[in-house]
Amino acid sequence: MTAVMVILFLISFLLFGATVYYSMILKKSRMYPPKTIIRKKIQTLGTFAVASLLLGIILLYIPAG
Repeated sequence: MTAVMVILFLISFLLFGATVYYSMILKKSRMYPPKTIIRKKIQTLGTFAVASLLLGIILLYIPAG
């Protein structure tokens, strides 16, 4: 159970890092990739980051039997 929690927290951390990276790319004025695609990536990565973080926190508070 501990390994699963660690993996979920690592995935969450990496997804948050990718979200920050794409947010910084969005602020730069470039032609390609289009800003709509970058916004969709940010939204998707952020959603999965929050979901994996919440799942990890839930597993953290479940008592090991």
